[in-house]
Amino acid sequence: PHDGHWCANRELINNPRCFDLFDKFVFVSNWQKEKYIMQFSPDLPTEKCTVIKNSIVPIPKHVKPKDGKIRLYYASSPPRGLSLLVPAFEKLVSERDDDVELHVFSGFSMYSKTGERISEDEEYHELYDRISKHPKMKYYGSVSNDELREHIQNMHILAYPSNFQETSCIVAIEAMSGGCLAVVPDSCALHE
Repeated sequence: PHDGHWCANRELINNPRCFDLFDKFVFVSNWQKEKYIMQFSPDLPTEKCTVIKNSIVPIPKHVKPKDGKIRLYYASSPPRGLSLLVPAFEKLVSERDDDVELHVFSGFSMYSKTGERISEDEEYHELYDRISKHPKMKYYGSVSNDELREHIQNMHILAYPSNFQETSCIVAIEAMSGGCLAVVPDSCALHE
């Protein structure tokens, strides 16, 4: 029967009988589409696949501060590279004059309305303290998207050494919309 429930199982989606139940398979990046087909459905007809990339409400036009400071920022959950960025930034600061600073918008409360993930912040308590105590770093914790978008207007560079397999990256899209240079690894969908 044409009942999509039997196709929900990962092993069954590779069954060509499932392909006819769907008009399109929609992905948020070319990388995600290619990875999905390679891992789960090598026989998935490419004519049934389409990519509709993520989008955002553009950040309003603005003028960046010109006070001689280069403002880098990180805005994601801590395991997406924050522990790589902090020592790299400390090294950068040791080799530069007094013209660079790092603003960190990170924490788990942004992912949970009920608070169940806030306990995961404990694992990063020492890293948050290290950031907070450094004179060239400022730790904000989790902030709303509206607040982050306001801060982006005063930033110059998104420093995002993500070590996750990103299927798409709203953080990078918002950074570029806000006129920031996005420094990211050339992996997964980040280069898109």
